[in-house]
Amino acid sequence: MLKKILELIKIIKLNFNLIELKLSINHLLSDQNKIIQINNHLLDDQKKIHSQNQQILNDSAIQQKYLKEKGWYLSVKNQQSINFNNEPIPWYTYPSINFAERILKLNHNIFEFGCGNSSLWFSSRCATIKSVEHDNKWSTHIASKAPSNLNICYRPRFISRKYTAELAILIDEYFALFPDPKYTEENESYGLISKPYINYCAEIFNDNIQYDIIVIDSIARGLSSYLAIHRLAENGFIIFDNSDWIQYDWLLNYLKSQGFERIDFYGAGPQNNYEWCTSFLSKRFNNLYR
Repeated sequence: MLKKILELIKIIKLNFNLIELKLSINHLLSDQNKIIQINNHLLDDQKKIHSQNQQILNDSAIQQKYLKEKGWYLSVKNQQSINFNNEPIPWYTYPSINFAERILKLNHNIFEFGCGNSSLWFSSRCATIKSVEHDNKWSTHIASKAPSNLNICYRPRFISRKYTAELAILIDEYFALFPDPKYTEENESYGLISKPYINYCAEIFNDNIQYDIIVIDSIARGLSSYLAIHRLAENGFIIFDNSDWIQYDWLLNYLKSQGFERIDFYGAGPQNNYEWCTSFLSKRFNNLYR
């Protein structure tokens, strides 16, 4: 009897072992299925990553080709606003330079607040260009390269003179509307301080010319812009660089209140490793290509 009981116990243990083995096999199969699913997900992710990497490579190739053709790498290396052929170009965004090329005419008269490589670039595409500059060393450098139709005027800060009645009234009107903010070097560097640069800004009134293009791209931007609208031809354009800076919101809003519409050209440009904006403002965009 005891022998039979022992044999029965062995059989029961064997059955339990078989059950445990079966359960283990089922767990292994389940785990294997999970591993297969995980591997499939990994393969899908790898395919997605490969596709994304390929897109990034394609985009990078396009960007590199675009920037190389524009001369961006050369401009960064030399820290100059130049194109692929080492020729001077404006320090604006590339899309805005393309736009400027489309609207410029050989009979245009241009005025720039702040000279630079843009002065040299414009000079080969217009009738006359006058650029006023507050930095003597820089104005001398650009003047040494200037062709006959480019006039560089050096007007330092804190130099005053007598102005015509019309100009004196406009200057007083400006400061009544927009008093200079507290003087700081930062405010001056952003072009928010105008009083030390009245003579600089007033240079636009020294010739009896209605300019087809006026460029705002230096110091004293408030008074420069205020006087510019009184010297702009009926179908003329104001080019305003760095128009994405919040420091100029008040000024651009004022120009809007005076009837100026605006086209923003965001993008890359010479020298800089970031996107910024150069804007064109006009009251006559409907006459663009006439």
